[in-house]
Amino acid sequence: MVHALQRAKIGAITSLGLSYSVVLLLIWGIWRWSIGVDQAPLTWGGFQCGLQLMVAAGVLTLVGMALIRAAQNRMPPDRIQVVSLSFSPVAKLIAALALGQVAGLSWILFRSGVNAVAHRLIGIHIPITALEVCVLLVSAVCILAQKRAPSHGDTRASFSWSGLLPFLVLLTAVCLPVVLREIPRDTTLSSDPDQHAFYARQVIRLGGIPWDQGIFGPEHFHYPGGFGALNALWTFFSGLSEVEIVTVQPMIQFLLMCVLCAAFAPLLLNSQRRPRTTAPTNLSTFALALGLVNLYWYFLPYGYQHDMYHGEGTARASTTLLLAFVFLVWLGFPARTRTPRGTLMWLSALMLTTTALATFNPISAICPIVLVSGISLYEIARTIINTFCGRADKLSRSVTILTLGLISFALLCSDPYFGEKVLGRFITQESQEVANYVPPGTPASTEPYVKLPAGPLLEWFHPRQHVSFFFAGTVVLSVIPTEWHCILAGMMLLWLIMAPSTALRYLALGPLISFCFVLALAVPPREIKDPPLYLFQPYLIRAVLQAGAVCAFCLVAVSIRVITSERSLARALVALALALRFTWYPDQSFASGNPIFIVKPRANHPGSLGGITEADREAIAFIRSLGEGVLSKYGDLSHQDAPKILILSHPTDLGFEKWLFPIGASRLIPLESPLPVAFFYGQGSRLWSYENYRQHVCLQFDKEWLRKRNIRYLFIPKTNPGCIRGKQALLAESTVLFEKDDTRVIQIF
Repeated sequence: MVHALQRAKIGAITSLGLSYSVVLLLIWGIWRWSIGVDQAPLTWGGFQCGLQLMVAAGVLTLVGMALIRAAQNRMPPDRIQVVSLSFSPVAKLIAALALGQVAGLSWILFRSGVNAVAHRLIGIHIPITALEVCVLLVSAVCILAQKRAPSHGDTRASFSWSGLLPFLVLLTAVCLPVVLREIPRDTTLSSDPDQHAFYARQVIRLGGIPWDQGIFGPEHFHYPGGFGALNALWTFFSGLSEVEIVTVQPMIQFLLMCVLCAAFAPLLLNSQRRPRTTAPTNLSTFALALGLVNLYWYFLPYGYQHDMYHGEGTARASTTLLLAFVFLVWLGFPARTRTPRGTLMWLSALMLTTTALATFNPISAICPIVLVSGISLYEIARTIINTFCGRADKLSRSVTILTLGLISFALLCSDPYFGEKVLGRFITQESQEVANYVPPGTPASTEPYVKLPAGPLLEWFHPRQHVSFFFAGTVVLSVIPTEWHCILAGMMLLWLIMAPSTALRYLALGPLISFCFVLALAVPPREIKDPPLYLFQPYLIRAVLQAGAVCAFCLVAVSIRVITSERSLARALVALALALRFTWYPDQSFASGNPIFIVKPRANHPGSLGGITEADREAIAFIRSLGEGVLSKYGDLSHQDAPKILILSHPTDLGFEKWLFPIGASRLIPLESPLPVAFFYGQGSRLWSYENYRQHVCLQFDKEWLRKRNIRYLFIPKTNPGCIRGKQALLAESTVLFEKDDTRVIQIF
């Protein structure tokens, strides 16, 4: 008996030591792969930026923890016990970070709607201010500081920050490698992040998602503002620039999704037949999260694909964390603890997260909308049936669910992009010239954006097509070994045996994703001419593949949790072998040897639209001081009266879209200048259109037309300034306010 106890003790100590070794090895592997490859610079500035990004994540986590604490105070004891036994302290902090992002977005949407209503009814603006943000944060701290004695029979756990240290290490593993690879940078990688950086700057300037941009123009963004609001949150709390935040968002959100899957994995293994009796430890959640992060760098460095390397589809690519939050909250809600109050809290989280997803990009919310709508209708029908059958439910519960749906719809309409479509046009057109307005990205022909391969529709139901769900459509069956699919199938079967209710919910996501995939294939792109509907099919396919990637990482997290759920020397040795394989040969990783990915660091990479020079920086500083001087001298100005800066661009007809592409330092003027700009991706006014630029700037420099619109200043960068007619004559006739190394700021009149 004594020898048996000694052997068990030695085995446990050995297993624990190996577990810690695996954790340290994974940390080293992440560091070596993500930073050591291609000589990513290790600078103090990079570490400082990583710390700033972690501060922003910490503030959002604080908000999420305050909401969790407020919800726990209203939850029944049995539900509190289930949640406490399913989440370690570090897992609660991870979930709080996702919830904090949802809460921040919801608040900005709410306040944007309040501001719009107040402006329309009484003619005043009520923007979000720094003081308001500070008050909300202090309120969150006060909620966390509350100490309430549990009542008799109440087993709710007290608030604990015991998982803070591993949580900070996880944030470091998520933020630091990405920041060192992507920052510092002065300009974004392409036109898409250019616009999203501008949206974030306007949300900060104007105190919310604007229905009209005031001095910058009477138009709203003509694009959903949720991603701009999220970037504004991270920018405000981190102190980094909008350009830097927008660049890192796809990678940061995907890595946080991996960590969230690790946090929810124990909850997904809960079974009605075998409920959990002990809570998972911080170490187990921490090791699983690091393992998934390592798998990310090794197999799928999301954001480094060829078609995303320059930031294409940045908003759509950054929806992975919120998408995972919807799926995991739905999967992890145990049916045996369903109570009216708990169900309403659960549905509130699902609805608000789906609303936030829709304000990123409507396409990204289609799968969650189908899921959440089905859940809501089921709950309403169940309540009505139980009520008329004399059971405990009441019809008031159905009314509450409908009210939650109306609140989510109202928040969605607080975004001007959706509000205008639902409530009609509130923004008065400036003149008859807007009739000829062509929005940026308007199709120049009726040809589809992406042509699907010819052949019968049934070919798309072949397993080879659906394999791409697991890796966001970036890899095909030929580059993934068959044994990996066998392993995943085996783990799915094991999960089904251990926790059938949760696993069946997971399997239900397959038909849902396939339905959205078939929906995309059923759209006839040649018959759609109006923007942005002509992009529905290719964008929905990409969104469906992103949903599949989230489901795949959820399955991998559960699979690893199954393998390592008990301390066993054999399992620890298997984990150690896998960790060695993934970290010992980083230069021979799947991603670095796959032509689908470009794994070179992009810090200081100017992107496809060029960088800036020292003379450009000095010119931008001059424009900033010039604008501040004008505003201080003349006070409040309307958009018509305010002097504007002309942004030189390259008119480009891509065959299916027409764009005005600013080059180099011209892209930073809208972020730095307090005065409005003209012809920056059509933002601010419908007059800044593709056709007007070609007619009045490119084909001829029409001073009279510019004078009527009060376009008074012109910025000319040294390299590749853009299409402008009669540049030399203009320089001779106009006043040069700033000049250095052929970089000029000109006063036209």
